[in-house]
Amino acid sequence: MELIKKIGNGIFNFLSFIAFFWGTGLILTSIFTPSQYALRSASAVQITQVYSEAMMYGLQGIGLILFSIFIYMNLNISKTSDNSQLDVVVSNTSRTNTLLTNLGKALTKNKS
Repeated sequence: MELIKKIGNGIFNFLSFIAFFWGTGLILTSIFTPSQYALRSASAVQITQVYSEAMMYGLQGIGLILFSIFIYMNLNISKTSDNSQLDVVVSNTSRTNTLLTNLGKALTKNKS
């Protein structure tokens, strides 16, 4: 079971790494896209198309970087959670559930 967790963490770390650098590359592409075209004699439609293409690359890059950050944060959160904290949450939840059940039974008894 521990080996499966390590393999899964390795795969998701690699995926996060690839997404981050691919997103960074797309953002750099979006910055340099307008300089690849001669826009001095271009029409408004052509300029709009060039900047729309650059904006599309930029948004894809931002999305990939956010995806990478989301994966990395989830991996770190899952690594740092120890079982003692989880046991406290489970016991508090079960106690709350028991109290609500007893409260519901008491309220239904009083209505009868």
